[in-house]
Amino acid sequence: MAIKNRRKYALFVAICIYAFHATAAFIYTNFIKDQSKVNVLPFSIKDVATTRLQVELTASHKSTIRPTTVTNLWNKTDVNTAYLKKVLTLDRAPECLNRVRPHIKDSVTMVILLLSSPDKVQTRHVIRDTWANTTINTKYGFKVIFVVGLAKDKLKGPIGNESETFNDILFGNFREGTRSSTLKLLLGLKWAAQKCSGVKFVMYGSDHMFVNSETVNNYLKSLKGEELVRAWHGRRSSATIPVRDPKSVYYVSKELYPRKAFPEYCTSEAGFILTMDAVDLILEHSRHAPLVTLDDVFVSIIAEKLSFRLVNNNAFTQSDLKMGGCLPENVLTAAMRFQKADTFFEVYRNISSPESRRNCVDPRIDLVLPSNVSNHKYFEKCLKEVVSQDDVCFETGKRRDVFLILLISSLQSNFKRRQAIRETWGKQRVFFGKQTVLLFTLATETKNTAEIQKKVNEENERHGDIIQAEFRESFHNLTLKVVFGLKWVTENCPHTKYYYKGDDDMFVNMKNIIQFLEKLSKEKHKAMFIGNAMWTSIHIDDAKSRYHVSKKQYRGKFYPPYCSGGGYVISGSTIPAMYEAAQRTSIIPIDDAYHGILAKRIGVPITHNNAFKVFGSKGKNMHKCFLQESMVSHKYGTADSLRKAWTNFTDISIKCPE
Repeated sequence: MAIKNRRKYALFVAICIYAFHATAAFIYTNFIKDQSKVNVLPFSIKDVATTRLQVELTASHKSTIRPTTVTNLWNKTDVNTAYLKKVLTLDRAPECLNRVRPHIKDSVTMVILLLSSPDKVQTRHVIRDTWANTTINTKYGFKVIFVVGLAKDKLKGPIGNESETFNDILFGNFREGTRSSTLKLLLGLKWAAQKCSGVKFVMYGSDHMFVNSETVNNYLKSLKGEELVRAWHGRRSSATIPVRDPKSVYYVSKELYPRKAFPEYCTSEAGFILTMDAVDLILEHSRHAPLVTLDDVFVSIIAEKLSFRLVNNNAFTQSDLKMGGCLPENVLTAAMRFQKADTFFEVYRNISSPESRRNCVDPRIDLVLPSNVSNHKYFEKCLKEVVSQDDVCFETGKRRDVFLILLISSLQSNFKRRQAIRETWGKQRVFFGKQTVLLFTLATETKNTAEIQKKVNEENERHGDIIQAEFRESFHNLTLKVVFGLKWVTENCPHTKYYYKGDDDMFVNMKNIIQFLEKLSKEKHKAMFIGNAMWTSIHIDDAKSRYHVSKKQYRGKFYPPYCSGGGYVISGSTIPAMYEAAQRTSIIPIDDAYHGILAKRIGVPITHNNAFKVFGSKGKNMHKCFLQESMVSHKYGTADSLRKAWTNFTDISIKCPE
């Protein structure tokens, strides 16, 4: 009998061993063997030891997070549930209401979560008294919450009193430290989801972050469609390599995260915004996602898995606030790193003061120009066409495929310059299969009007390349010439892909411009304004200066950035919007600065390019190699100088270095 039992036992053991090997072979075939095809390691018996090892390693670095190993089955397990339930308690959580006006509970549209620590009492007071004061929060429907790590038995004392007084501190049941940011993130998101049910967005950052509340509110209102669904808005950071040094605060072990690079993420250093459906998904999947101690990376792992929409916006910045309080109006966030509270209060006063902001390098338009302006009737009167070319962008009633239209500002009397352009760089019309149109923009002279006009009409009969408006020619009316160009393109060539505006004393390297524009991405060509950028052009209020503009016309110290008027290129699709903006924007007699103001009005950024050499010196600008590397160059005041430059440019015997 004993022998039979031993045989049965041996058979049972053999069957178990066979089953074990068969299972192992199945796992190898279906997971390990094809590991190169997936981004994460398979779950295996080794993971048990790995997790234990990782706990020991992170404990030695005062991490409060219990890690889980990245596996392709992480979305089917709940390994973090018990741990997160323990540390993410809401026992003493603040309410999502304003104690001054408790009836506005349902008006909270966004929660702003700020990482803080128990000792940052002064910093929190500064924030409450400045950009997150009760008036601002009530106006925009924001609720600011400071998230700190602190054991329950330490809630007594100053920070406990602070919490009771302000109702804006959220405590986690975990140790405070640099590696607790992911837990703080999850605690804040959990609070927002459970305590603020009507909230649409959650903003996340730290207590050294300044939030430009008005701009953030406008940004949220502008979002639509896919930007509101499973969306993560912020400053995108490209995939970064995990730090494998155990001594680093950014340490992430291979066992915890074995891939060679993190997914793309919106950096928490600049702050980011999540839609509430994204918040809910992060909380749901935090039960089994690897608890990487880097908050933004943790979100990125889930975001990649669930295909969140990453909306990149460089208005989320890490730039330090300056003493003068100058802050670009589109900036959503900035850094406030000041040693003393009084320093930031001074900066904030400047930020809040229209007088101070008028003196900024890139001022808000409504602070420096008169408001409620309508130029419609004025333009109707002075921009009437004397000479036009209505069908130059059409052929037998159909739109021509115009790649670039060039409008060259010229005086009526500059007959020789116009002819020199027609015979030199303006002679060719098609480059690399791209069609171009070149026209000269004229006003009317104040002397010998009838005689000069007759010659202009005859010139136009021969060449058919002049457009002319009724206003008088003068330096201060150059702005009207800019607007006339915008009006003409809007009405007669709105389908052009690009628009070049320049003067008749410029040499234009058409091949370089066309090749440059061809290489632009689809996104860039939609809203582009490129040339020789003037970033800090000062407003001159000296009546003796040619560039005088009175304070009544313009109240700022600097003009917004613009491109020097000698020659620049703009996306054709933006021209109608610029013309519309001109009709409601007060005129100033500096043409290129005014064009920059219009660009700012409609949100087209200025881009600098060194190949737009609008300040070229005589002599150097005649060299073939100089012309060959330029897109535009300056100082060709006579027809002879332009022809000489063209002769050098086309001389095949002159060799330039590669």
